[in-house]
Amino acid sequence: MYRVASHDSIVPQSTARLSALVSSALDDSDGTFNAFREPIDSADRAHFQDSVEDTVEKAIKVQGSSRTLTASQECGLRVKAALLHAVHDGVEMVYSDGFTKCFARRPSQPWNWNFYLMPLWLVGVVVRYCILFPIRLALLVGGCSIILPTFFLLGLMLPPSQKLMLIQSKLISAICGLFVLSWTAVIRYHGHPPRRRPNQVFVANHTSMIDYIILQQHRPFASVSQRHPGWVGFLQNRVLSAVGSVSFDRKQTKDRKLVAQRLREHISKADNLPLLLFPEGTCVNNEYCVMFKKGAFELGAQIIPVAIKYNKIFVDAFWHSGHETFAQYLLRLMTSWAVVCDVWYMDPMDRLPGESAEDFSARVKRAICAQAELLEVPFDGYYKYFRPSERMINNVRRIIAASLLPLTNVHGHAARPARGAESARAPASSVRQRGTARP
Repeated sequence: MYRVASHDSIVPQSTARLSALVSSALDDSDGTFNAFREPIDSADRAHFQDSVEDTVEKAIKVQGSSRTLTASQECGLRVKAALLHAVHDGVEMVYSDGFTKCFARRPSQPWNWNFYLMPLWLVGVVVRYCILFPIRLALLVGGCSIILPTFFLLGLMLPPSQKLMLIQSKLISAICGLFVLSWTAVIRYHGHPPRRRPNQVFVANHTSMIDYIILQQHRPFASVSQRHPGWVGFLQNRVLSAVGSVSFDRKQTKDRKLVAQRLREHISKADNLPLLLFPEGTCVNNEYCVMFKKGAFELGAQIIPVAIKYNKIFVDAFWHSGHETFAQYLLRLMTSWAVVCDVWYMDPMDRLPGESAEDFSARVKRAICAQAELLEVPFDGYYKYFRPSERMINNVRRIIAASLLPLTNVHGHAARPARGAESARAPASSVRQRGTARP
């Protein structure tokens, strides 16, 4: 309910100002909306207008219960209701932003706030940073300095063959084992993956790049991943590609088509390493599970779901690439007490007769969410990397402006918008001719 004061003196001025703002928003003289001349979606506009009318009727009922409203007051109510409804929608969207929650790290709760816990916390900091971290770093660097040269020497000395690929995959698993050791990881594997055969694809929920490391150190996989710069990109191009892994740029359509073709060729051969995919396409905070891309489910292959759940008692394993580099992320893991994780190899799932790829992916996603106790949400994770286009923003502005304009075209008379999208494209000069003057 909106409490509205007397409007006899302020409505004409505020209406004139609003008319000027709306008219300038719809005025194409500056070329702002040259690209948006298509009609406004009638369903969106009707929904907005109906919501405004409901608000106005409630406000009029409250105001009218004590006295009769003048036409000027009713016009003011309609203008305020339209504006407040738009503001309410914006505030509600910010407050109930379920999409951003999927990529937010849970803030740590301080526990060292009193005099007898602070010394214990300081001792823990000294142990983690001055004792555990140097030992972990030395093991990781020392092990990689031996395994990586061996990996590259074998690639130079031996011709490409199935035997070479198997040896190199074992070396990659050894490197992943060093990373797991550097976090003092406690990983519990549940179930057993099925025997390798053609047309099999493993799919898992995605929290960080360490998902691949945790699975790879248990058994060799070939993976599909987003192309990264720096030393991570070097490992993708020079190490992982040797065992059949594929990296691509998600923004390039040509890359996506090439990847789909290479995946079909890879899974058709039983001698290749099992293929591991993360169909969410982005890292999620291990509390939610966003929409699975349908590409992996259009290959006609048997799907083996893998559920990964991290215990955040010591460290949050979620990696947000926009907030920290992978090196900073690894430093955070290596200076924690331990990474605790559960991995479930679930029963294979096949596409049912007549089932679409979208329905199949949703069914697999539900199974993973149920096993890992994740909240299932319908959002596309790729939206994390993109901002709303100017086209989308301006179209919403035009819907609101077109609904407000008829309310400002009268002198003290309330009128419900009755015209179609043509009123939204009316030039500012015609608005002024109908009696509304700029301040």
